Order: sequence, then structure tokens, then C-alpha cells
Amino acid sequence: MNTDYVSLGAAALRKLRQTTARAWQIQKEQLQTILQQNFSTEYGMRYGFSQIRSTQEFQSRVPLSCHGDYEPYIENLLSGGTRQLTEEEPVYFAITSGSTGTPKYVPVTGTDMLVHYDYIYGGGFGMVQDAAGGPLRQDLSGRGICQDLSARRADVRRTLRIPVSMAGP
Repeated sequence: MNTDYVSLGAAALRKLRQTTARAWQIQKEQLQTILQQNFSTEYGMRYGFSQIRSTQEFQSRVPLSCHGDYEPYIENLLSGGTRQLTEEEPVYFAITSGSTGTPKYVPVTGTDMLVHYDYIYGGGFGMVQDAAGGPLRQDLSGRGICQDLSARRADVRRTLRIPVSMAGP
């Protein structure tokens, strides 16, 4: 598979630069999106996501938590339960290394995978390009650039069967 690292990196850095100027507003909007998408999950119903209208309300209703607080929900997901933490079902479960004890399961949705692809993977390539003083001219296989970012994202969406409304732009 050829990946267009130039487009991927450039798009990720452009988005990062645009969003850092409005980080507070974007975080508030993202919180509201998460609450709206997940109000009917077990976790969302427990903490009244449907009634939360501000960051302050979220902070007062939803306590700080650690992985242990999510374990009953994750165990239910692993046993075939649905709509525990997110409306979007996990496509797989990552397993931690267990550096603090027992390895832990972490549910990963298709949207999570797209965010990682766009910002972590793509952002890394964008930073490399920036540090190198210009775009990388070929993919890591040395075969040249064949796909643009939007085509690759569409491939990922199709493969994971993610509705466009859940995955964002």
C-alpha cells in the first residue's frame, strides 16, 4: 500500500495550526459532540449526558476516573454487551503492556482509529516534513506517492464500516 505522506502530513499540520488558535472553543464543541453522541450509553445515562450543557456541568456531574472505573463497562463489552461507553461499538480492544500490574483492555472505535491516523500518524509525518524544510518526496517503500489523504480515509472508513456522520470530515 502506498501512502501519500506529503498530503497526510501537510493536512494534519494545517489542521493542528488552525485548531490551536481556537483550542478552547474546539474543546467545548468536541465535549458537546461527545455528550450528544453518547447520551444513551450506559455511562452517558449514569451521568446524565443528555442534560449537560457546559464544561462546568460536565465537571460537576462526571467525576475524575481511572481505568478501574471503566472495567465493569469494558467487561460487559467483552461479554457481548453494547452501548456501554460509546454509541459506536469498538472494532477491537487494545491491550496495555501491564506495566502497572495486570494488562488492561481498552476499547477502540473506528473513529478512534481515524483520529489516530489523521493526527498521530499524519502529524508525525507533517512534523518530519517541517523539520526537513519541505515535503517528503516518496513514501517509505521508495515507490513514490500514489494516494491522497481523502482517498485513504475513505478506504479506512469503508474497511471499518464507519458511517460518515460518526467519523467526522
